[in-house]
Amino acid sequence: MKDDISKELFEPMKLFGKLVLFAPSRIKNEDISKGIYRYEYDKGRGIICQISTLILVNHWGTILSNKPIKLNPDGYCDIDEDKDIEYLSRPAITISQYQNRFKDKSQER
Repeated sequence: MKDDISKELFEPMKLFGKLVLFAPSRIKNEDISKGIYRYEYDKGRGIICQISTLILVNHWGTILSNKPIKLNPDGYCDIDEDKDIEYLSRPAITISQYQNRFKDKSQER
């Protein structure tokens, strides 16, 4: 059964300079809408060190992005928490608010 996460609030943050949403829980692929990409954080040794589509051990949370994030051939992307992540002082938003902010302007008339 699909969970209704449309009303949940997510923390905006920047990953590799791009605005993404963070949730401190697991979110299933089937629970997100088309056009949103889901990744999970690995927090090994107390720091965020990787993202992947599935983290089994040291899961720290879920990242939602409106653009795909390039993963290496093994399905991971290494992260330097101090350089690659920027925590923002913005209020939490819904996935819909995030999608509307980045709506493709070329489709509007």
